Amino acid sequence: MQIVCDHKRRIRHFTAGQPGSVHNARAYKKSEVPQILLRKNTNGRLLGDKAYPCTRYLMTPYKDNGHLLPHQKKFDEELSKCRVDVEHTIGILKQRFRILYHMRLQPGMRRLKVIRACVVLHNMVLMRDREYLEDALEGSTCQTCRNEAHADVADDSDDDGAVDDDDGMRLRDEVAKRFRV
Repeated sequence: MQIVCDHKRRIRHFTAGQPGSVHNARAYKKSEVPQILLRKNTNGRLLGDKAYPCTRYLMTPYKDNGHLLPHQKKFDEELSKCRVDVEHTIGILKQRFRILYHMRLQPGMRRLKVIRACVVLHNMVLMRDREYLEDALEGSTCQTCRNEAHADVADDSDDDGAVDDDDGMRLRDEVAKRFRV
């Protein structure tokens, strides 16, 4: 399952394609998310890990080949802090709806309906409990990118066709320059 959530842990989009393990870059590429972002021509960005390609709408860390500049390392560190929110969201979702631990193995439409129901209920609970959660979320680790959405992250290190594009890399460089020390 791949999700897009905001800094308040509301799930804005999810993709639950084939059961089992699908590489993040492939799941992202096959999802509706890139097309939605292009259609809306948004100024917002998704934040992803190194398994995703760096594009105009998807900000990812630099690939550390041992030659990163200090501001690039700082950028990667801050990006990582922001991406923690999506990990927390997935953890909350799975703890709240324990059936999701077993959904990975089940094929078919029932699986998708169960996941969709869990996502909807998760967001409803957040809306109901917003007043109680606001204080807790104020301490969120994501200080530098409050208005960004966060793409699903994983520790996949395989390169599965995740091709960075020039616009995305230029934008990432512009943002990273703000972290010069």
